[in-house]
Amino acid sequence: QPGDMVVTADIIELTQTPFSLLPDRQSFDCSGKQIVCPRCAAVLVETARRHWPAECRVHGIEQQLVAAHCYGPRLTTPAEALAYRSMGADVLNHSIAPEATLSREIGACFVPLAFVTAGFNDYMDRSRQELLQEHVLPSLSMTASRVALETAA
Repeated sequence: QPGDMVVTADIIELTQTPFSLLPDRQSFDCSGKQIVCPRCAAVLVETARRHWPAECRVHGIEQQLVAAHCYGPRLTTPAEALAYRSMGADVLNHSIAPEATLSREIGACFVPLAFVTAGFNDYMDRSRQELLQEHVLPSLSMTASRVALETAA
């Protein structure tokens, strides 16, 4: 639901090309089996639960949610959202790749922090003029930054 914070366990990334790899690399040698670092994810969720608004939920890696990467800034169409949903995506994200795969390629830990600005039903309701829940972004951007900075410290 809009306002929830999500730490996904996996990604669907269909936009990669040979140019998405680090320079002079022709293959992705590391396993994508564990794209998200479980230890960092646990610290992030613990920090978020202290700061995130009580009326919203914090979904951790243990829920095994999947994010689909969609290039922004254009928002996904209802048909695209449905297609990603049928592939197993629980959330759509415009800023998770190539960061996720490049982090793993260099051996760094990766953990995503995202919050929901529109629910699946918001995409499917074609009578709605606006997709995003406008109150969510301004009210949670600072909180998300605080959670990320405190987690990194």
